[in-house]
Amino acid sequence: MPYDIRQAIGFDPQFRPRIVHADERARVVLACLDAGQQIPPHSEDKQGYFYVVEGSGTFLSQDGPVPVKA
Repeated sequence: MPYDIRQAIGFDPQFRPRIVHADERARVVLACLDAGQQIPPHSEDKQGYFYVVEGSGTFLSQDGPVPVKA
């Protein structure tokens, strides 16, 4: 069955990622950010991907800032 990610979109004054899917191979996280909000700096031991549904922002990687947009 198809999953409509737009049905899960919701904003919170504090960053609260939503787990959309998780299994032994992967985890899909929905991160809804209002203007000016940010994901706290952290490190991950797994490869990550971003898919921007709407809006734009900047991803700060080890190699520097990367603009992202829908």
